[in-house]
Amino acid sequence: MLGTLASSQEGALKVFELLQGKTFRSVGWSTLFDCLSIYEEKFKQALQSPGAILPEFQEGDAKALVAYLNVLQKVFTCFTPKFHLHF
Repeated sequence: MLGTLASSQEGALKVFELLQGKTFRSVGWSTLFDCLSIYEEKFKQALQSPGAILPEFQEGDAKALVAYLNVLQKVFTCFTPKFHLHF
């Protein structure tokens, strides 16, 4: 659903705001990146094991990961906010 919404510049802005936690507290960048970190850790552990067999993922987990990555890609493709960095 978020991926479809993020397909346009206006929709990507709405998804970006949603992930900033302005609308729903349970959906946010931290939730997205926590999910990605869990998968990253599983892959790291698998690669450190003898035989280096990639871990098995449930179909639902794999679909969730793909969905998160698609949303992230669309948000950054369609809407790139102007960040001002101060050092």
